[in-house]
Amino acid sequence: MINKRLPCIELPLFFSLTAHFELQIAQENELSFDGNTLVTKTGRTTSTTQGILALQSPFVRIFHHGRGWVFQNIYIIYNFASPEPPFFKPGDSGSGVYLISKDGECNKALGIAFACMCEEERTVETYVCKITEIVKAFNINANSEQEPMEFE
Repeated sequence: MINKRLPCIELPLFFSLTAHFELQIAQENELSFDGNTLVTKTGRTTSTTQGILALQSPFVRIFHHGRGWVFQNIYIIYNFASPEPPFFKPGDSGSGVYLISKDGECNKALGIAFACMCEEERTVETYVCKITEIVKAFNINANSEQEPMEFE
């Protein structure tokens, strides 16, 4: 066995490895499913896109490679409008989805996009797991009240 020594790589010294910020979470009473609530995400495949918060679904079944999974308590996003690019394509999974406020600002986390339904190779619906469920599952401390952000 040959024992090779790897070259030393010098990394910059960081004074702090953690960032302090508060995650603003969209609350159920702030959501409207009337076709007027806009959302945005930035994904690897489609870059930054906008969509419409369409439905809140108790579950969705996703089939992939002959296997099926059930995801509960999700949001469904529709594409904004043609000729806009679709809200989501394969490769965008894991993108954070945020509400767009009335003044056009991206302000509160809604969830994480994880799958889509396609017809004729065009995305029709995007499925988003709720950020509140993620916060609970991972025991993350997040602020649900809107407050000004302060950075150290």
